[in-house]
Amino acid sequence: MAGGKGHLIGGFIFILVLLHTIAHYFYRPSLLDLVMYIAIGLMFAVWPDVDIKSIGQKFFYTVFFLVDLFYRTILKQFQT
Repeated sequence: MAGGKGHLIGGFIFILVLLHTIAHYFYRPSLLDLVMYIAIGLMFAVWPDVDIKSIGQKFFYTVFFLVDLFYRTILKQFQT
């Protein structure tokens, strides 16, 4: 499945179920936590497609870059 659309859809459904369980049984995550959990979950969902040129690879590296940029600029963490 080189397109990665099935992985993205399946990963998104899994993340929604997981977040629902976490939010109702353990603790209420903040909006920033929700966005980060969804981004990380979708990155893991397309991980099998990263080694070939595909939508999954482009999506993975785009999300990875945006999360890294967010941590370095907005939160000022992970500074060398």
